[in-house]
Order: sequence, then structure tokens, then C-alpha cells
Amino acid sequence: MSKVVVVRLDALGDTLLSTPAIEVLCREYGAENVLVVTSPGLGVIFGEGPCHREVEPDGSDEEIAARIREFQADSVYVFSEKRRALRGAYLSGVPERIGFDPGWTQPLRSLEVRRYLTVRFPIVNSLDSNSRYHEVERYCRLVAKGLSRKSVNGGRLKFFTQPRPEGDGSSAGPVGFQWAGKWLQDGWPPELLVSLVELLPEDALIFAPPQEKQEALLRLPKERHPHLVCCSGLKEYASELARCRYLVSIDTGAVHVASAMGVPVLDVFPEEGAHHTVPRWRPWMTPHRVVLKSSYQGAESLQRLLEMVREAMSHLDKILHGPVAI
Repeated sequence: MSKVVVVRLDALGDTLLSTPAIEVLCREYGAENVLVVTSPGLGVIFGEGPCHREVEPDGSDEEIAARIREFQADSVYVFSEKRRALRGAYLSGVPERIGFDPGWTQPLRSLEVRRYLTVRFPIVNSLDSNSRYHEVERYCRLVAKGLSRKSVNGGRLKFFTQPRPEGDGSSAGPVGFQWAGKWLQDGWPPELLVSLVELLPEDALIFAPPQEKQEALLRLPKERHPHLVCCSGLKEYASELARCRYLVSIDTGAVHVASAMGVPVLDVFPEEGAHHTVPRWRPWMTPHRVVLKSSYQGAESLQRLLEMVREAMSHLDKILHGPVAI
């Protein structure tokens, strides 16, 4: 049986978005014959089936090549667009190296890609252009090209080590909110985070990463402190998130954890470049609403954003309590 390696040296969100395509490879070759080379801490998504090896951010292309050679792979799929991922695949000596080619949107990079890869799938990598495919579809189309098929069906995002809860989300559960510094990009003041929390029900769970816990405790009203959730690991975070009715989040990896656990999402994207980013990274196969956040322009822009979030929350509540157009 042939062996394949997937080089996926990226953050949480993109790693989860690649799981449907990786599931296709596991069905095709057997999970024991698939290896995912991934970023630190994300191997927990895959467990032992498929196999995984973690590479540190400063890990060299030679280290990546060594991981591929150790597995005795016949083919390498380069999901990551990082240069060291491409070079690692090339240096491994594996004869079939499959990945993305940005073509005219990044002409110099396209020339480099053609040196490193033997099988290429064209993509658009420019905020000035509309996205033709969702990120999940891009990975599935790349796998289809490697398998010489017209298409493959990868299905939903998943944790290979953690079963998706029965049903989609808990309509009786609390609302979840992802506290993250990313909310404050484009000039937004910390007041935004507190104002968003004020829109939430009293029992809402507020998720904060460990490095932002103290900041959240300082800014949140004391009555919200018992509902602050700070998980030490990804599996624990996914389990806690699965309790939620829906998640309110800036567009980040949390959105895709929610999608993997069957939780509806209110996903807030930056307005700039949204015609490219929203079709490409919006929540996958879970009920959702998208809100666009402009750059901060004073109190009026804050009130406008809060009203859009309030309306989107109302829409998600209706989805969970009866038929409604999504």
C-alpha cells in the first residue's frame, strides 16, 4: 500500500479546515499510511490515525524532509504555502509532490512553486480577487488532482481523536464568546470587547486563551468572572465549546473548532478584503452568520457594529428554535 504525507505547517484554523481532505486520504490509503506534518500542539487533532509529527516554527526544511523520508512516503501533499514546506517536500526526494500554484496573482512565487512541485493546482492568492473556492474545497480539489479524480467528498471538519457530539450544538446551552486581542485590530479600542460582552446573556461562557486571561479579568465586570473559561489544552477547549448554543467570535481558529464540534457561529470578519476572505474562510457546514467589521471611526462605528452583532445573534436564536433561511 502506498504511503502519503501531508505537510500542514499552519495555525489551528487552517489545520482544521484541511481535515476533510485528510479524511479522504485516510479512506483511500488507510489511516496508518497517512502522516501529517503539523505545527506544535496541533497533533492532538489527529492522534494516531492518521499519524502525525510536529515541527517547531524554527524547524528547517531539512527537518521536514527528514520526517517525510522516515515515513517512506510515495507522495507528498503540500497544503502549507510556506517556503520551508515546499523546500522540505522537494528535499525529501519523494517523486510525486503535489501543491498549490498561485499563478498570475503571485508570478514570482509561481515560478518557485514549479521548481518544487510535480503536480500543481491553480489558486487565487490576492485580496483584490474574489475567492473561487472555500478553503476546504481547495484542499479537497488538490487531493482529487493527486488521485486523478474529478472530485472527492471530504465532509465536515473533525477532530480525529474526539467524536463530534450527537446533533448540532445545544439549543439549550449557553452562548459562547471568544475573547481575543484580534477584535481590536484596525484601531478598535478595548471598549469593544466589554461592549460585546454586554450584549450576551448573563450565563454566557467567555473563552480566553491563557495568555489573555489576566487582561480579561481586569476588563470584565466581576459578575462575569465565574463564566470565564480558560482551557489548558485544545481537546478541553473543544469539549467546553461543544456545550454552547452558538459562538460569537472574530474570525480566528475558534470559529473552526466550533464548526468541527457542530456549534453554530457568528463570525466577524474585517470589512477590508471581505469579498476574498469570507468565501474562503467562512464557517464550514454549520449554521452561521457573518458580520463585517470596518476600521474604527469613533462612537458611531462602535454602535453600528454592536447593532449588526445583535441582529445576527437574534437570527441565530431563530435558527435554533425553528425553520429559517440561513
